[in-house]
Amino acid sequence: MSDKKNDKLPFSKPELRSGFRRLRDAVGATLSDAAATPSSSTRVSAPALLHALYAVECGLKCWLLQRGRLESTAALDKECLTHDLNKLTELVEQRLELKPYWHSESPTKLRVPVAQLHELYRYGGRLTLKDERTLAASIHRLILSIEENVP
Repeated sequence: MSDKKNDKLPFSKPELRSGFRRLRDAVGATLSDAAATPSSSTRVSAPALLHALYAVECGLKCWLLQRGRLESTAALDKECLTHDLNKLTELVEQRLELKPYWHSESPTKLRVPVAQLHELYRYGGRLTLKDERTLAASIHRLILSIEENVP
């Protein structure tokens, strides 16, 4: 693969797999409960959603390494070194994807692109309740797909 981006820390398949599993395990019950009750009026834990977003990113990047028979993210193309979960699902040819924009609960009612969801949660923002529950269910489905495809 070409067009390397050298300003990111490189991670190996075992490191990404371990990161995926640790983060997934930290949020497992929270996400499965949210996925099972999508119309609930209960908020999903913001830290759990942040960890879940990073779990999926680790899992999808591990999947990319596996598909390309690569050992490290240093060998991935620049387009693979992204937080955009839709781009990563496209690259692993996975049909599960997140909607492109999400509605924040901020006073400015920001429309948040998928690639910036981690920023929203990292800096204390929230999605609307409906979008938050939808996001939790979508992430849960992605995690299940990663578990099936990344041993």
